[in-house]
Amino acid sequence: MVEPDHNDEEALMRAAFARNREQLEGRFPAASGWAAPIARKRLEAAIAEAAKHQVVLDYSVASASGLNRLIESWEHMARVALDLEDDAWVGDHVAGVLDISALGAIYGELFVRHAGAAWTEAVGENGLEPAVARGAVVVLPIDTVRRRVFDGRQVDLASIFAREAAAMCKEAGQADQSNVPDRPRN
Repeated sequence: MVEPDHNDEEALMRAAFARNREQLEGRFPAASGWAAPIARKRLEAAIAEAAKHQVVLDYSVASASGLNRLIESWEHMARVALDLEDDAWVGDHVAGVLDISALGAIYGELFVRHAGAAWTEAVGENGLEPAVARGAVVVLPIDTVRRRVFDGRQVDLASIFAREAAAMCKEAGQADQSNVPDRPRN
């Protein structure tokens, strides 16, 4: 692989994504169904951290609500530690302790497992980023989790998952949508 020009951010992002994909394909063959663009150890660490907050991230549909609860837990801890009001913005503090990329990969994997999406890449807030897509429906899961952290509760990961997963299934003409919630589960 030719190394990209370090002044070209999009080329750097593509090269990093390609390296991650090559590493993951070597470690997790396509037969396993695993193609998330992040190392499994980071995902396991994020899942273990969630468990410390009594949040189960097991790749079930309920994990979308679990991600909301995990972020809310960290928001609450930041407000208490900083002696802030209950509705104070703490996005920077929370982003400093959470692995947003790992949580985004977990979130993206929900679309893969429950809506038949596939990992791909698309242009997001920071240039080319991992995405999940089925048909014309594309979700940038890391961007979505990042928005939840920085924009707060008005970005509801469970609602977004329900809406976008249903759109993916509808786009694909999938008759059985039993894995996709029709409303968020808290």
